[in-house]
Amino acid sequence: MENEKDLGTSLIKTVGKSDLAQLIPDFLEIGLDSQLTEGVLKELPIISTSLAIYKATLGIRDFILLKKIILFLKEAGKVDEQERIEFFLKITEDKKYQRRVGEQLLLYIDRLDDIEKAVILAKLFNGYVKREIEYDTFQKLSNAVDKTFIGDLRNMKQYYSNDFKKVGKDILHHLAQSGLVSMESYMILDTDGIIFKQNKLGEIFIRLVLS
Repeated sequence: MENEKDLGTSLIKTVGKSDLAQLIPDFLEIGLDSQLTEGVLKELPIISTSLAIYKATLGIRDFILLKKIILFLKEAGKVDEQERIEFFLKITEDKKYQRRVGEQLLLYIDRLDDIEKAVILAKLFNGYVKREIEYDTFQKLSNAVDKTFIGDLRNMKQYYSNDFKKVGKDILHHLAQSGLVSMESYMILDTDGIIFKQNKLGEIFIRLVLS
């Protein structure tokens, strides 16, 4: 029997709901408190499980986390219903893997330092659901999102299309540290230099998130 308080499993179960898109209101900013306790959001497994665990002890940080989860799910609900159901049926063949993926996904969502990143993370996860990327690629991209300033994520397509012209070296260094840009060192006349290049991970990010 599935553990009622298994948040990771509940999150994956929620992604697989056939009516996911219809269960999430368009205006989450209005009355989120009442939506959680009285509205249709209670029908989402991850929300009902969270409320069962936290009960009346929800604090500001908990509400922010739940809002990030809801925004993630709203974007995830844009994937074709049949594709989401097929993903759910496939991943539930291995309960341990389902739980591990769900728990890791919750960790990623919890670490996000900007609400907008929840939507970005969902677009990347949608790529995994639709089998456009492997799970390890999703993990690499998720780590990159975690490390990168939201403004630079928004501008990735522009950075790539201009071949990094007029992009500050500090920005490029940060993008290289996150893995979205490659960095190579070279030496000319005993002077160290660095070349920044586009890479596959950055290209995948742009295709899944910004195209």
